Amino acid sequence: MKYLFCLLFFVSFSASATDTITVWHVFYNKNKIKEFSQYNNENKIVIKINKIKSTDSITVKYFSDVKCNDCRITFLVDCQDTSIFESKHYVENNSFTFPLSALVNWKKNKKIFKFNVKRYNFKYRPADIESLFEIELK
Repeated sequence: MKYLFCLLFFVSFSASATDTITVWHVFYNKNKIKEFSQYNNENKIVIKINKIKSTDSITVKYFSDVKCNDCRITFLVDCQDTSIFESKHYVENNSFTFPLSALVNWKKNKKIFKFNVKRYNFKYRPADIESLFEIELK
């Protein structure tokens, strides 16, 4: 019985120790408007175009429990399978800021913009692209 208890304890401990969660917070200017995780089903933010000012921005703060010392993270903004922005540098503190005026200028009958993160681990595998959220302009 002791052996069974020990086995169950170690199996449950190892299963919980390997569970990681990725979260990201979205800020409109400096105000947090949404929190997402990899378990969210609803990932759309709707913004009214007539309320956007030329100085408005979206900031994404991305947190992952997955440890990676040799990783590089870039952020992508795509519209209808066309990348309109990719951060070309290591992202400090896993966050980036994007001007909303760029979306308004790009809009031209396009309404939905997808924000993604691309993680590179040069030693072990090619880049993974993870969908974070969408912004719809109305």
